[in-house]
Amino acid sequence: MKKAQMQSEVVRVFIAAIVIILLFVFFAKGLKSINDHKCQSDMILFEKDLSGSMSAISSQAGTVEGKQYPVPCKIDKVYFIDLNEELDEDFDPTGDNENIEIKDSYDAKVEKNVFFMKDGKVKESIYVPELKLKYPAYRCFDMIKRPRIDFYIEGYNGGANVVNKDDSANCGYIPILMENETIIDDVLEGRGVNPSSQADAQNAIKRSLDDSTIKKRIEDTKKNVYIGRKVEIKKHGTEIKIRIKPNEGKTASDFTYVESIPKGCIESLGDYLDDETILELYNSGLAQIINDPVIVWNFGNEQITDKKEIEYELTSPEDCMRIINSLGFGDIS
Repeated sequence: MKKAQMQSEVVRVFIAAIVIILLFVFFAKGLKSINDHKCQSDMILFEKDLSGSMSAISSQAGTVEGKQYPVPCKIDKVYFIDLNEELDEDFDPTGDNENIEIKDSYDAKVEKNVFFMKDGKVKESIYVPELKLKYPAYRCFDMIKRPRIDFYIEGYNGGANVVNKDDSANCGYIPILMENETIIDDVLEGRGVNPSSQADAQNAIKRSLDDSTIKKRIEDTKKNVYIGRKVEIKKHGTEIKIRIKPNEGKTASDFTYVESIPKGCIESLGDYLDDETILELYNSGLAQIINDPVIVWNFGNEQITDKKEIEYELTSPEDCMRIINSLGFGDIS
């Protein structure tokens, strides 16, 4: 009798376990279905709103409008790709080859130009016909642990350009626009550095050029040269890449590029550049490092007609990279 009761109890426990497992599977499938439906709905709303906004602004050249969207589908990154422009041969915004799927799609001329990445793979992709990007032909936004994607759209060339916000969500090159005249004046005059170094900073930047020549060169550079900064946070430091690229048919000579980094971020720039980089800079005669801290690259007689790149590494925090004051100017022809 006891044996029969035990067997009956085992059967009941077994059946209960099966029911619980089935309920769990049913619940998991239901939850996944709900999440998938929400993902698709969010993606449709994103595409509809973005396409509508870009269509509206496409006829308003120079108009800029801020956009903000909830991150759909818990994605990691968003890429915007201009299908009508040539991607750089070094298109590799993250260094982990996740762009291969995007590049394959681009090469195959698939009509998709906004890609949503998850775990290094394309989770979703959409097509926004009005998308037209200024150089470079892609934008990348890192959305890990961020609830929203923020950027600007700008009426440009009968379409809409995506403009980065200067914040830590960018994972590609951020354009250095040089629009703030106060910042430009501060950099040129060496303000913000130790007073004992201010004259050195001025001399390294201006190199005896008069103010009217410098002002004209800045304006010509803004119109004819792309300057972008890319920041990569790595385990042992922050890698900075600067790209200088004149527009097609333009040449930049006697070019100067300056970065002034806030004192609160680092004590002395020289302390945070590795010895090999410092040696290369000094030996080349191209760069001058001034404490408190300013770094100046002078390219002298070099004629820049294509991409010119500068790389160095700092150990300062990510947020400091977003408030570097930068300036570039040259004789543009």
